[in-house]
Amino acid sequence: MVGTFSWMAIVATPAGANPDPTWYVAPSPAGTSSSGGNCAAPGFNTIMGAVNAAATGDTIEVCQGTYAEGVTVSGKALNINGSASATPATINAAGKAEGVVFSGAGTSGSVLQGFAIQNANGEGVLVQGTSDVTVTNNVVSGNDLSCIPQTGPNDCGEGIHLESVTNSTVSRNTSEDNSGGVLLDDGVPPGSIGVGAFGGSTTYYGPTSGNLVENNIVVNNVWDCGITMPSHNSLAAPGGTPNPSAGGVFDNTVEGNVSENNGTEGGGGSGILMAAPFPGTASYSNVIEGNTVSGNGQAGITIHSHAPAQDVNGNQITANTVGQNAVGETSPGAGVFSTGSTSAGDSDAGDPATTGILVFSSVDHVTGTTIQGNTISGDYYGIWTSNVDTSAVSANTFTTVNVDAFAVPAPGSGYLLAAADGGTFAFGTAPFWGSAAGSATTASSPVVAMAETPDGGGYWMATADGSIANFGDAAALGSMSGKKLNAPVVGIAATPDGHGYWLVAADGGVFGFGDAGYLGSMSGKKLNAPVVGIAATTDGAGYWLVAADGGVFGFGDAGYHGSMSGKKLNGPVVGIAATSDNAGYWLVAADGGVFGFGDAGYHGSTGGKTLNKPVVGIAATSDNGGYWLVAADGGVFGYGDAGYHGSTGGKTLNKPVVGLVAPA
Repeated sequence: MVGTFSWMAIVATPAGANPDPTWYVAPSPAGTSSSGGNCAAPGFNTIMGAVNAAATGDTIEVCQGTYAEGVTVSGKALNINGSASATPATINAAGKAEGVVFSGAGTSGSVLQGFAIQNANGEGVLVQGTSDVTVTNNVVSGNDLSCIPQTGPNDCGEGIHLESVTNSTVSRNTSEDNSGGVLLDDGVPPGSIGVGAFGGSTTYYGPTSGNLVENNIVVNNVWDCGITMPSHNSLAAPGGTPNPSAGGVFDNTVEGNVSENNGTEGGGGSGILMAAPFPGTASYSNVIEGNTVSGNGQAGITIHSHAPAQDVNGNQITANTVGQNAVGETSPGAGVFSTGSTSAGDSDAGDPATTGILVFSSVDHVTGTTIQGNTISGDYYGIWTSNVDTSAVSANTFTTVNVDAFAVPAPGSGYLLAAADGGTFAFGTAPFWGSAAGSATTASSPVVAMAETPDGGGYWMATADGSIANFGDAAALGSMSGKKLNAPVVGIAATPDGHGYWLVAADGGVFGFGDAGYLGSMSGKKLNAPVVGIAATTDGAGYWLVAADGGVFGFGDAGYHGSMSGKKLNGPVVGIAATSDNAGYWLVAADGGVFGFGDAGYHGSTGGKTLNKPVVGIAATSDNGGYWLVAADGGVFGYGDAGYHGSTGGKTLNKPVVGLVAPA
């Protein structure tokens, strides 16, 4: 699809004021290095020449031609117009980091209009750390060349990128054939969680708010989303409470845009996305209205929340026309995150089919979302919600839709038990994805532990010899099967994005697979008792090991909050569960005694009570308000807000239960 616009200059001169100087740029004849002139008598032959000469408030008129350069504006506000001639000027940024950059507060009030911008290694247009900038009537195409095909989790910057920008306008542009279309984010502060996730901090970080993205054509950006509004700044909502002065993507309006055929390679992307990937991030109170969205790899309009202590609340999705979306990949296997399948849906949310609008949270309940007055057609699911308050989902129109609106029950209302033979038992709303009972994996070595994917769409089982059985959306990323171990494997913990896991052995050896980085171990060190379990931090940058004597060993950013080492126990410690803010953890002993450290509150235990079988594991609720204990006979004991949903207690089992997980 090709967008056509009338090329209009936006140059306003206050009544009674003298116009600011105008600088002309043309490929030839040789420039005069002075203002004034025209396309036949330019001041400069390069745009940067005019930018360097101009002062705040000046206008740069760029005449027809192709300019092989990248343009950077800082410290001044300029009106740069690429339509001085009947045919718009082209910026060919081949070999350059970006096409056009407006950087810093001094560029506030700048205007960029009327260009064709192409072939940059990164963004076609990057606006950062400023406000009141207008980007209009440009065709931004074929940029982000350094990361196409997209082979990593980081945003490429997309065709047009606003980072830590307020009160600015992106209008009437075409963004086509870039990695993604239009990106609004709040930057990455030094030392924050995002540094590990995105490979470093950004120069500018802070709120991105009050911006208007309207009447753009955003098409065929196949490696990422069409219009993306993710928060990358973990200072935006510490503990889930918005801190708008520090960061967040909020109070932006996206209206009247066409977003089609984006995100159909490399793992998929939505037509319009709001997302919070890790604790403290926030994309909230944005308005998505009157857009036309279809043919995108994931749901047409999507809200994703992937961890606790985030804010994606209060977004409004109204009066949009949504066709068939979540169509899957057109070339399976093309990207590093590809599953090699053209299947539709959104695996993070557990959505298996084409979907118009999707709102999903893996942990915290999403509130204040308005989905009203939309017209949705051609999808299996019109609206898919998971862990969302749906009281303001109403008055939508569905045509040729199998299921108008589907709501997944809230998390914390179920759990899974794993037995030593690989048997799996699901209770409450916890989904059953398969069992390893009778499989080759468990034939020669018992299952010792289980870990779930962050979205609850799958799980892994680890055996004592380090083999892995995977189910649902839990990918097989490697194992210790067939390798020499100094001690048997006793535990498994997953990374927060579900793309990796750690195994831990009884001697404290740690083995990472996928994106689970090695952060240290107790292997080769003297232990008073064998290691029995592992728990990971919610940012994936640390983990704790726990030994049978209650000793706790933290690595990476897993802080030490206390232990039972050297204290008298009525039964050996058998498991550990961490709080969602990483500021505490619980230990559980075989007699059901529970010991909380840091901010891990005590909610009850079976200590001192008669048990049919010893306790073998613990899992916490997502809000830290409770936990479940599980015994070897499958008896389940819930405390705090951890509700009872059933057990295998009193039933005949082929092998004892070894652990419990509670899908988020």
